[in-house]
Amino acid sequence: MRRLFVTALVVALLSLPTLAWGANWTVMIYMAADNDLEPYAISDFLELSSVGSSSSVNILVQLDRGGWDLSYGWWTITHRFRITKGMTPTPDKAIADWGDGKGGREVNMGDPASLRDFVEWAMRSYPADNYLLVIWNHGQGWKAKNEEPTKWVCYDDTSADALYAYELREALNGKRLSIVAMDACLMGTIEVMTELIDIADYFVASEEVVPGYGFPYDSIMNALLYNPSMTPRELCRIIVERYRDYYQNSPLAVTLSAIDMSKLLNVLNTLNDLIEEISLKECWSSVKEIRSQALAFSDGYQIDLANFVRLLSQNVNLSKAADLLSAIESAVFSEYHSPSLSGASGISIYFPSGREYNPFYSDTRRNFLLYSDWDSFLKSYLKATAPKITAPQSEREPNIDGNIGYDEWSDAYKIERDNVKIYLKCDERYLYIGIDNFNDSTIDEGDKVGIYFDTDEDWSWPSTKGDEGNYWIRYEGGSWKGLFRAIWGTSGIPSLDSLPTTLSQDEVLFAVSLSQGRLQYEIRIDYTSRWKAHLGSKLHLYIFAYDAKKNGDDIRWPEDLSGNDYGYFSPVNYGVLKLGEIEETPKMEISHEEIDFGEVKVNETEEETITIRNVGTAILRVEASLDGKDLDSFLINPTYLEVPPGASASLKVYFTPKRKGTLNALIILESNDPLKSLCYIYLKGSGKEESDWWSLGGCQASRIPGGLSNLLLLAPLALMIRRALQ
Repeated sequence: MRRLFVTALVVALLSLPTLAWGANWTVMIYMAADNDLEPYAISDFLELSSVGSSSSVNILVQLDRGGWDLSYGWWTITHRFRITKGMTPTPDKAIADWGDGKGGREVNMGDPASLRDFVEWAMRSYPADNYLLVIWNHGQGWKAKNEEPTKWVCYDDTSADALYAYELREALNGKRLSIVAMDACLMGTIEVMTELIDIADYFVASEEVVPGYGFPYDSIMNALLYNPSMTPRELCRIIVERYRDYYQNSPLAVTLSAIDMSKLLNVLNTLNDLIEEISLKECWSSVKEIRSQALAFSDGYQIDLANFVRLLSQNVNLSKAADLLSAIESAVFSEYHSPSLSGASGISIYFPSGREYNPFYSDTRRNFLLYSDWDSFLKSYLKATAPKITAPQSEREPNIDGNIGYDEWSDAYKIERDNVKIYLKCDERYLYIGIDNFNDSTIDEGDKVGIYFDTDEDWSWPSTKGDEGNYWIRYEGGSWKGLFRAIWGTSGIPSLDSLPTTLSQDEVLFAVSLSQGRLQYEIRIDYTSRWKAHLGSKLHLYIFAYDAKKNGDDIRWPEDLSGNDYGYFSPVNYGVLKLGEIEETPKMEISHEEIDFGEVKVNETEEETITIRNVGTAILRVEASLDGKDLDSFLINPTYLEVPPGASASLKVYFTPKRKGTLNALIILESNDPLKSLCYIYLKGSGKEESDWWSLGGCQASRIPGGLSNLLLLAPLALMIRRALQ
């Protein structure tokens, strides 16, 4: 009976997949190739099979194909393989039973349950001392894919799905992996790393894009099979070094880094300390300047964290910067970057250029929000650097007929870009918006003006559906329509009203015209209605004019809110418009642009007067100075002027040539006129000596005091004239 039991046990064990009891490593490659990367997946599979598994190292692949490559049977489902030397990616070589009695099938590789199932199967069927999980596919920064603009990897064409960053944690929660490596673009971010806290001991990824050929798997696996007892830290170094060797002579710009995940919490904590210090100093203008200089990667939304901190600390005294830089250096124990990416340190972070904060960044499903204050930092930065303008109060109400006339809009605030103008002004009830588009001479289906608004000054949407959202003036179905769409929600991508409501003319009156040969919009918004605003209110707005024919905006404000990354769904990106009184500003008029004194005798003086008029509504303050190579021959007085509104003042200019020849100088006028803060007046004149018609032989006669020399010279000349007349 005992013999029968033992025999049955042996038969049962032999029927299971090949179990590598006592294996040093199980390598799990989640190869999501149901997309345009499929040819590279075949190439990487063959690299792996050029080495193959051993008794110490299991190389497992879950390969999903989509028909982009016709080789090896052109199959388009998902198969699992334990790769052996010389194996080809054909269904007959695949594992026939995944533990449920079935083998290959269609799998959504963008579903976290699929990743979890693969990892659990691999760890159960091929236990080992160490586990390396490679996520293989496209990777993205915080950019859009289909409906949800999130950080994603493993896009699956058939299922139209992808793994978002928080889904990596969902899939791997409760597992302990020696290494998680990303053979995918732009995944070397602190946000993705944070999702893997308490899951991965080490993390390997690229801050920059990864070329199509990805990791050099043959070289990496050869090293592992040669020394299967290597530690996870040593294998991380091998991956980075072999990646470096493979691409260092390539024209492609690449990065790869290995992170000790046990050091990541210190990076996050010191980052929070630095954020607090920056916020207390309120050095937002410096932050903005340094962001424009920091090393950014191909998506334009991620920057190298250490590079940014290092540059900022050179411009602002930040005591916490050194601690963060030290923490990053400790966490990144192996790193390579191409020479063209000098400054890369191994960890990137989301910091959009301009005003393009993606609202998904604040989604509470993301683990990063639990550990870091960076999201709050970005919002504080965007609020502090928001463009601010005032719609001046006007007594001239424009006629809303779609024809923008100079007289009715001349007192408006004007925004201009590439022959398109936005006019803004208000009265005690209405905000008036005019858009004059010299670049659009046709009306096309889908043309529109959009006005997004957060009107309670809290930089966020309401938690429930209300009166914040956006207006559209939109051409559809052969006519223009005025619409309101509610937007609400405080976490991640907001909710949008699927059925916008038609606006009454009392709330929004508009007219659109081509009568002047170009598209012109005139809009009147009752800001006391839905917005519940009043004179002096500050509205957070985003305004744009969209040209359907060219599928792009002709103008927008704020200018650096492109909307390419769903930024228009986040009020922290908007500008501040004040419904205000007429702003008092000086306006300078100058009587001269140039003064030519002509010929003036050396050491004699000529004088001119420059009149400076103030036709503005505030005191004009002017500082005058001279510049140029002939300063010693010119003088101005006074050098400082204060000119009340409606008054004028004189600036005296004196020319005293110190030598012969043409002399030049420049008057520099610096004023508080916002439109003429710096003006120049050009000065010139010629110096000449006294007449030398009495000179003989090219030498001037000696001068004798008292005029005697003149008499001595004139006497012979008079005698000559007298004889000639006789």
